[in-house]
Amino acid sequence: MEDKTSRFTCKGKSIYHFMGVSSFSQYTVVSDVNLAKIDDDANLERVCLIGCGFSSGYGAAINTAK
Repeated sequence: MEDKTSRFTCKGKSIYHFMGVSSFSQYTVVSDVNLAKIDDDANLERVCLIGCGFSSGYGAAINTAK
């Protein structure tokens, strides 16, 4: 979380997110800056690529091109 706290614990100890994401969780708590609204009828198999694949590839291409 942005306030450097966690919403997860195990046996009384905090468990922290990696990069603010808990992608292997069925349910999770995230900051609003980590969310994107998508249409209910969007194809999730395609939309999921935008979350990481596009941004990573775009960033790598732009930064390498410098």
